Amino acid sequence: MDTVVGFTGSSTRQYVAMFPPVPASVIDDGYRDFADRWNPILDVFDECGVRFAHEVHPSEIAYDFWSTQRTLEAIGHRPAFGLNWDPSHMIWQGLDPVAFITDFADRIYHVDCKDTRMRMGGGRNGILSSHLPRGDQHRGWDFVSTGRGDVPREDAFRALARIGYDGPISVEWEDAGMDRLRGAPEALEFLRRFDFDLPAASFDAAFDPGLSLSPARERRWLSSEAARERRWLSSEAARGRACRYQGNRPLSVPPVTVRTWRS
Repeated sequence: MDTVVGFTGSSTRQYVAMFPPVPASVIDDGYRDFADRWNPILDVFDECGVRFAHEVHPSEIAYDFWSTQRTLEAIGHRPAFGLNWDPSHMIWQGLDPVAFITDFADRIYHVDCKDTRMRMGGGRNGILSSHLPRGDQHRGWDFVSTGRGDVPREDAFRALARIGYDGPISVEWEDAGMDRLRGAPEALEFLRRFDFDLPAASFDAAFDPGLSLSPARERRWLSSEAARERRWLSSEAARGRACRYQGNRPLSVPPVTVRTWRS
């Protein structure tokens, strides 16, 4: 294992709404506290040759674009600290998950495929969700099975290909309105349609045979065949793990995470 996915925690989590307001020094202290706690942890990660992928998530030290940028600055952009790209938490905040990939291209260490559906119509539902439980139709948004929400999945996978991401793809399945034995395999099948190879040559090469991919892109394409085989083998194992869940589980059961494609 070379990447660990998780949360960092944050001493500023209670100030997301910034009311009652607090001095800027309180937020500054929060980032210093994060750096003081995590730099020693990252020292150990460096010794072990392991990276940490922080899930960008409300209530954590990095939860949107600007807080992520400031988090990286707080630890001096250490290579041991990167990001777990989970678009489900970006959609309901109004963030562009595809732009996030390109903005933090060198920090995408892990990918979670979870989906969110917005239900803001009618002017009654809000993003704070009115203290309503998952699955309630009066919420402004909900997590749904991958492929049934508003994440621009194809654009995201094309962006991941452009930045050269070849790490794990994880189906983190959460849907309060669907049985997981139906939803998890369906999500896996949905994502497989985006597992296409990069072209061997540029589009313009069809008009000028002298044009070709850059050496870096060519190496990435040549390695894709072996990666593709590993991904499919891994996906079959993932399907088996997903199907070992028996019967209907209560919604309080932790969400299923199906590791797919890339080990």
